[in-house]
Parts: sequence; C-alpha cells; structure tokens
Amino acid sequence: MRLSSRRLLTPFALLFLANGWLLPGCSSPDPTISLADDTAETFSPLPSRFPFGVLVDCHNGLPGHSFGEPLDSFPKMRPIPPTPGNLTKGYVLAGPTRWYGQHRAQIRGLHCYFLDSQFYRFRTVADGAVLRPESIELFGPGQAQGPHRLVWEGYRARAVYVETPTPGGFEGQLDVVSKFLEDTLAARQQARLQAKNTR
Repeated sequence: MRLSSRRLLTPFALLFLANGWLLPGCSSPDPTISLADDTAETFSPLPSRFPFGVLVDCHNGLPGHSFGEPLDSFPKMRPIPPTPGNLTKGYVLAGPTRWYGQHRAQIRGLHCYFLDSQFYRFRTVADGAVLRPESIELFGPGQAQGPHRLVWEGYRARAVYVETPTPGGFEGQLDVVSKFLEDTLAARQQARLQAKNTR
C-alpha cells in the first residue's frame, strides 16, 4: 500500500515542532548567549523534563533583545528608583513593544532588569483578562500551579504568570527571567550573606 508523503512527514514535523525547530522565531536560535563572567552556555534541544519551555527558550528575552544583552543596546528607557542592597537595576521600557498584539495599549509598562549591565529579567503587569491569554499566545498553555498561576520552565529561561484578586477583577503579572543570570545573582547574594555573617 502506498502512503502519501504528507502522512510520512507528519511524525517528523511533530518531532521538529516538539523540539522548537519549526516554531516561529525558533528556526535559527542563537547558539550561544552572553553570561556574566564572560562564560557562554551552548543551546541544545530541550530535554523531556522541559515540556512547557520550548517557546520561552526560543524567545529568550524580548523581540529584538536577548537575555544577556548589554544595557546600552536598549534605547528609550527610564530608570526605576533603586532598592537599597539590590544587585540588579530596573528600567521602564518606553515606547511600543512588538508583543501583546492588539492589547499593547492595555499593558501597564514593561519593566526590564539588568545584572552587571546584562539583560536579566522583565516584568509586565496588566488586567488578567488581557495578560493571561496574551501570555498563553506567546508561550503555549503552560503548566498550571493552581487556578491563578502558570509556569513555563525552559532550559535557559523561565516565565511565570500570576493573578492577584483586586476590587476590579484579577491583576495579572508576567515575569520572564534568564535562568543562567538568575543563578549568577543567587550565588552573588549567597556570597554577600556569608561575608556579612562572618564579620
């Protein structure tokens, strides 16, 4: 019996899709990312323990900006007042972003955070009725952790969406972080705490 080429290609297409190779913005991922201390981490296809992280790894930041990029590659930002003792610096990204489609105007600011002047994390806040479906559109269905929390755990990035009840409904917050720079920050915070305790 003769099988059509369409039927033969379907399993292969699904395999590529599952590994992020045919997804929009994922066809040619940057093979390395810039990390603190001038180290580089090589990207490889996602292991099976990261089933919800394909798209968050493919984006690996914002459109036009990857995690690890230097601060001076981000124009039109205004600083957020620093928190004493915080090792990161925050900025509000001004102007339109290519994310959030028709709901751009309803997104209340995009906050970018930098560690050693490297793009480390960003946060978006908006009405949950807008931000939740937009987050699912960006990253896929995610892994539910209760009715008001979704997580997309990737190999090199993580996204967490959380809803908080307010008098007017649910406020949504989406945080996306570089896991490698997050580890660098955690190690630095631990070293600072140890140094403080030995004084």
